[in-house]
Amino acid sequence: MSAPERAAAQGTGAVASETAKKVDVKSLNPADRPPPKGQDAAVKLYSAKKFAAARAQFEKFVSDGTADINTYAYLAYCLYNQRQYSKAVRAFDFVAKNATHSLTLQRSAENSASTLRSYMSGVCPGSCIKANDPRWGRLEGHPADEDWLKFPDQDHQGYHAWSRHHIGEVIVYEHGIAVNKGKCPICGGTGVVGRLKDGDPLPH
Repeated sequence: MSAPERAAAQGTGAVASETAKKVDVKSLNPADRPPPKGQDAAVKLYSAKKFAAARAQFEKFVSDGTADINTYAYLAYCLYNQRQYSKAVRAFDFVAKNATHSLTLQRSAENSASTLRSYMSGVCPGSCIKANDPRWGRLEGHPADEDWLKFPDQDHQGYHAWSRHHIGEVIVYEHGIAVNKGKCPICGGTGVVGRLKDGDPLPH
């Protein structure tokens, strides 16, 4: 199970069962609801990679108003594994917005949605230099028709920069300094990937 999936499997601050008895569960936000009755069985289906059957159970909890935030997270992963990426993005967005008691779950959902959007738009989801980066600009001492991407040193004392000739190369920080690690292994140094469409094989 991946780190995001483990995060989804963990508790996210749902109200205690005693409180649930006194409050109409359907009136609560998903992050404040207890796990719906039967969710453990649905999670077992998911763990067994029976995504269609698990999805049906999670969608039932959503439709009857008892779904907690983990229900929505597992539903998002079911949609993803069933290659329904458009629906999966919306489901991850919902989790990112509503996982108010779990920063881990919130961030994993944000990352999943962002990665899927990149693939679906044909942009490499890796940390390589992209042609559509909004930070491109001119650099003093270089031709006016050249674009450069600046990476400030983390001590704010200087910077390193790369031109468009380096699109598709991975830039990482080491000891506070931006370092070029060469061609991105995801896109092969192009900065782009094939556009992911619903039904396509899962991206790697």
